[in-house]
Amino acid sequence: MDKIKPNLFISRCIEQEACRWNAAVISSAEIKKLLPYINVINACPEADIGLGIPRDPIRILMQNEQKRLIQPSTNLDLTDKMLSFCDLTLSKLNDLDGFILKSKSPSCGLKDVKLYESDHNKKSELGSGIFGQAVKDCFPDLPMEDEGRLTNSKIREHFYSAVFTLARFRSIKNNLIMNDLVEFHASHKFLFLAYNQKQMRILGRITANLEKRPLNEVFQDYYNNLVLVFKKPPRNSNILNVWMHIMGFFSDKISSAEKVHLLDLMQQYTDDLIPPSVITQILYSLTVRFDHPYLHKQLFFNPFPKELLTLHDSAKRRI
Repeated sequence: MDKIKPNLFISRCIEQEACRWNAAVISSAEIKKLLPYINVINACPEADIGLGIPRDPIRILMQNEQKRLIQPSTNLDLTDKMLSFCDLTLSKLNDLDGFILKSKSPSCGLKDVKLYESDHNKKSELGSGIFGQAVKDCFPDLPMEDEGRLTNSKIREHFYSAVFTLARFRSIKNNLIMNDLVEFHASHKFLFLAYNQKQMRILGRITANLEKRPLNEVFQDYYNNLVLVFKKPPRNSNILNVWMHIMGFFSDKISSAEKVHLLDLMQQYTDDLIPPSVITQILYSLTVRFDHPYLHKQLFFNPFPKELLTLHDSAKRRI
């Protein structure tokens, strides 16, 4: 599974093509680093509906509580054209594992787009762009972020964990081999436990298939519940619980001093002094040291390529 790549839809202007309204390409260190590890599906809604590069800016006006996509310099109403583009483009997408869209964009923005009154005075609240809202409506359970929020390490690791897990499941879904599902669930058990214990148990019952349902139903039901695992990032208490579970495998093999050191690191994590990767990698080292076969296969230790694990964090965006 190491070479499996998530299928991600990414706004074309982010590290791909100079198609912004000002003919710029958006620089993103995170996306640039991610690109070799994913399969990219892209679009630039504004350019793809026929607006030029460069082009006069567009914005969202609120008229009778409805969003209208307007180009102020020409007073063109592009709403219907954009909605048609959304319907056509999104209807063709399949086997996607997630979205990365341009922040603040009146077309692609997910939740930080400026909304304007009909007199072009900015409203106090923010909202979604036309394409961004269509994505949320069509794919409500898929992971989606904008490039700005991915500068936050916690948001980034949560997103990567979700899309790489979904990609791994996609690689086995169409084969409908029960042993593949059993192995997938077993290798993700601690990762699911860190995220959502309730969903982990639901997935376990689906995998057991005590009702002897057809395999296509089992796999689809598993997927429908798998995406729910990652609806929220893991709580600190859940991660601590998983660490303690893993420590339990080595309780009679490590010294008291090692246990005290690990517990001290866990407290530092609770106090937000160190990232979780510090403790997770120490526990993985114990797995290697004692050659524990069950823990070896746990994707909790490396849910996404280790090359994408960085401590860089702008601290500007919050979960």
